[in-house]
Amino acid sequence: MSTISTSKFSFRISSGFSLIEVLIAMLVLSSAALGMIALQLHSLRMSRDSLLHTSAMQLAAELADMISSLPAQAMAGEPYLFSIDSTQPVPPTGNCYRKRCAPEQYLDFELRDWQRRVLMLPAARAVVCRDSSPWRQDSLQWDCDRQPSAALVIKIGWRAGSAHAAGGKDPQSAPQFVLPVGEPPR
Repeated sequence: MSTISTSKFSFRISSGFSLIEVLIAMLVLSSAALGMIALQLHSLRMSRDSLLHTSAMQLAAELADMISSLPAQAMAGEPYLFSIDSTQPVPPTGNCYRKRCAPEQYLDFELRDWQRRVLMLPAARAVVCRDSSPWRQDSLQWDCDRQPSAALVIKIGWRAGSAHAAGGKDPQSAPQFVLPVGEPPR
């Protein structure tokens, strides 16, 4: 360190950083680190929401395949129409994996197994019904018109991890996923 002297004052020339410069640098670096952490958390939430949506889509496609493969006699009475949510436990059924079941018992077993897997989604709700217009007033609706001529529709909803995925609404106010199954009956 060197000293410069003038007639009245003497100045020291410093080769380091002042405390203010160090604090400002720490503030800039910490705000950048916080921004990266927030971005990472947002990315994790979006990944989780995408996983839930993919799971719901696969479950709906699986149920649609199950329903479309039913023989005509199993379709009588439409046993696949139901509504469940996470507040209702799925009634137990026999285990058709370990013992032989009659066709109607197997259908009931498969539907209950599917319902249990849907309820693994957070705060899940599922409705399978006949509905001629599941989209009303620019949004999906849980209620069904149950018209005999309407197409079969699978509706699934869950509590999303982000406000964006839930559309900024209560997650149970509207389904997040709707899948029409086949053609309406003729």
